Amino acid sequence: MSRPDRVILETVVDAGQATRCTECGTQLLANALVQCVVLEDGFVEETRCIACHEETYAGEGWLVEGTLVPSMGPSGRSRLVLGGPVVVE
Repeated sequence: MSRPDRVILETVVDAGQATRCTECGTQLLANALVQCVVLEDGFVEETRCIACHEETYAGEGWLVEGTLVPSMGPSGRSRLVLGGPVVVE
């Protein structure tokens, strides 16, 4: 699977101003360092806090690290996007 740079650069993590770690449930706000599993269609399958991060990923998609950045969607609603994404695996 090739790296979909455009898909990763446009990754929306969640609607609103906060999300939760899928492993431990910690609330994650803007500027939090996170690790996400991003599928080929841009869907975020998992979001992990830095305490729950993994070194490798054997499933579908890419393991990507970045910072949660507040943004506005086309409809004017708030959302969190992945800022400064780096593909780990």
